[in-house]
Amino acid sequence: MEDIFPNFFNFTSWLPNPSDEDDPIAILSIIRGTDWKQPWLICILIFHCLCFFSNFYFRKNLTYQCTTLVLYTLLALASEMLNEYASIHWESFADDAYFDSAGLFITIIFN
Repeated sequence: MEDIFPNFFNFTSWLPNPSDEDDPIAILSIIRGTDWKQPWLICILIFHCLCFFSNFYFRKNLTYQCTTLVLYTLLALASEMLNEYASIHWESFADDAYFDSAGLFITIIFN
C-alpha cells in the first residue's frame, strides 16, 4: 500500500517536536510514535471518516442523528472495557502494545 500512496502515511512530519514542558502528557509523541500503517488503525481511520461523512450527509435526519448519538455514547461507555481487552490481546492484531492502564491511546483514537 505504501507503493501506491508514498506520502499518505507521512502526515506526522509537520508536527513539531514537543519538549516535556510544552506537552506534559506527550500526545504529539504518541501520535508520532504510532505506526499508522497497521491495518486495524487504517480501519479505525476509515471508520472515523465514514462517521463524519454520514453525519454530514444525514444532518437533517433527526432519527439518524439520535441513533448515532446513542451508538457513539455506547462506544464511549465501552471504551474502558475495550481498552482492557485490547491491552490483554494486543498481540493478535497490533505490532506494539499501545493500550495502557490509563487509557490514553484509546482516548486519542476515539477523539
